[in-house]
Amino acid sequence: MLKGRTISLHRLEETEIPLVHRWRNNLDIIGFYAPLIQCDLSENMKNFGESTPNSIFFIITMNDKTPIGFASINSCGFPGSEFWEIGYMIIPEERGNGYASEAVLILSDFIFLSKVSPRIQAHVDVENIASKKLLEKVGYKCEGILRKNIFMYGEWRDSALYSLLREEWDHPRILPRRVNS
Repeated sequence: MLKGRTISLHRLEETEIPLVHRWRNNLDIIGFYAPLIQCDLSENMKNFGESTPNSIFFIITMNDKTPIGFASINSCGFPGSEFWEIGYMIIPEERGNGYASEAVLILSDFIFLSKVSPRIQAHVDVENIASKKLLEKVGYKCEGILRKNIFMYGEWRDSALYSLLREEWDHPRILPRRVNS
């Protein structure tokens, strides 16, 4: 478990897949800045039940264990030049409370403390102002716009590519550098 100040992230457990399935199939929850994916539960069980060292899916919970969203990290690139990409979603009633910012800080600390990676990146729909501001607030920089790179809701959409370089992250902001035993 990755424990923050007000939230924690833990690897998705099989019993939580139905909850993520409900969230991902509900447009009111997933919103208009993520692809419209309508999967059946067995597809989600297969997709999310197979975390690997190169792809980890997390549940975001309040410190009282109430689930409020999910996040993921995925290895990208070629052998010898891997980097990591993050994704996150907070349920609508908990948005605006700083939980997504804290989740991004936790993910960033986790990656730079545990993975050999020169960078972390995130793709954001160009119209998702809240997510762009969040990434900038925690130190990510916009590298540019990827034109028509994702098909959502019947149209090709642009996304902004944000990144945080290892040298821009000089110390953990939330997670401890090491655990004293």
